Amino acid sequence: MKINGSDGNKRKKHTLVQSREELLARELPHDPDLLEMYLNQQREKFIQASEAEWAVIACHLREDRLNCGISLADAATMTGFSSSTLRKFEKGSPVRNARVIGRSYEMMLLIETLQSELTSAFQYIDELTMELREMKLLEKD
Repeated sequence: MKINGSDGNKRKKHTLVQSREELLARELPHDPDLLEMYLNQQREKFIQASEAEWAVIACHLREDRLNCGISLADAATMTGFSSSTLRKFEKGSPVRNARVIGRSYEMMLLIETLQSELTSAFQYIDELTMELREMKLLEKD
């Protein structure tokens, strides 16, 4: 029994996957050395295509980190990546897991911002509490 043409969708997906697998089988060399060389070339192409984007993103994240007063060592502790990896990332150099590092930076900065806002809110509450106490003391006099 077909439900909303799901059998047709499954066939399309299977055909697309099969086509991609066939294309890769034809495109990729079967010799391990050639395959390694091919994969290295693809990696280099990807790095070259992405390098400018990474540099811009990393530069902004570095500026945000510095504006929050977070040291590189603290960023390493908070994100779980080494300081040297983060330094390379911030300079726009290719690093493994660049997207994961970028997301970790974004989460670290968000947490830092929220902590700062909470601290400000608590300070404001403390100030209001002190003012209320002073007002009550004045009323008693």
